Amino acid sequence: MQDLKKFQTSLSGGLARANLMDVVIQPPLLSSKEDVFDADFLTFRCENADLPGKTLSVNERKDYVTISKHPNGLTFTDLTLTFVCSSSMKERIFFDKWMEKIVGTGELKSEYYDKFISPKIDVNLYIGDSVGDGAIKSATFTYHKIFPTAISEQDVNWGSQDILKLTVGFSYEYWSVQYFGKIKK
Repeated sequence: MQDLKKFQTSLSGGLARANLMDVVIQPPLLSSKEDVFDADFLTFRCENADLPGKTLSVNERKDYVTISKHPNGLTFTDLTLTFVCSSSMKERIFFDKWMEKIVGTGELKSEYYDKFISPKIDVNLYIGDSVGDGAIKSATFTYHKIFPTAISEQDVNWGSQDILKLTVGFSYEYWSVQYFGKIKK
């Protein structure tokens, strides 16, 4: 019975909910004035985000007859964000334009790495029942030195009235996390 009370007490602050999140993209620092990227409109259009994963890479070492594994590095999973598209398709335009600055095609020229990377993208998690002004953050996962690497195809057809969505994959150098709540024992 004591274990049940401990369990109930541990949940008194509630459970983390996947739908209480938003994404804030700090746009890249492009060099020309016509390439001003405004990413504010994307914050609440992002309907799905992956929290980061990490994997230790290991080497096997053999000492006579015993084999043991030893860590030698760290790898991260890519970030995937899914956006709900507006009728103007400005979400697609934003990422198409950004990717054109990474590897120019046709008349467009590529930018240097420090110009096309975003300093950061934040995935914020919240406590309670809402997101936005006045909501309490529980954690912020920050992806540093990040840029888009893939825009997934979008299926359009006459037989569907579904909302069009855009999925974008990102690569980054590293991630960090800040937790805002106190951990109860």
